[in-house]
Amino acid sequence: MSSRRLLGLGAGLLLAAGLLSACDKPLPQITVLSNRTVTRISPTTYCFNPTRCRHTTASARSVTARSGTSILVDVPGSVADGHWLVSAYTQDSSGKQTPIEGAGSGVLHNQHSVWLPVPTSSGAYALAIQSFTGATPTGIWDVVVQLR
Repeated sequence: MSSRRLLGLGAGLLLAAGLLSACDKPLPQITVLSNRTVTRISPTTYCFNPTRCRHTTASARSVTARSGTSILVDVPGSVADGHWLVSAYTQDSSGKQTPIEGAGSGVLHNQHSVWLPVPTSSGAYALAIQSFTGATPTGIWDVVVQLR
């Protein structure tokens, strides 16, 4: 084999190994502190790069909170170094989502955590923590907040 072919084969093997190694990387977990309980949450979707995403079929994790208190959402450095935000919403039986004013966050950057006010209502609502690079989403963590 020519040295040029060997070099091309070696480069191809390195590229394939790099792409496959994303399958073995641990997924970044976020931490939610609510009602004096710490809950670790894995993403439902996480993309190591635009072509290598991992999706899970796990349902959203549930936490409890008291109306009028706060929830702390903390993300790892790999997420905090980019951009991320928290959306809060209710969802009706038809699947229609309605945002909850003031219970989420704006876009965060170089910030590991955010305190979110818990609405003064009853029932449950959802939090969607989303990380992104530019306009490209890189991760989604889903949380159901059960109000007490």
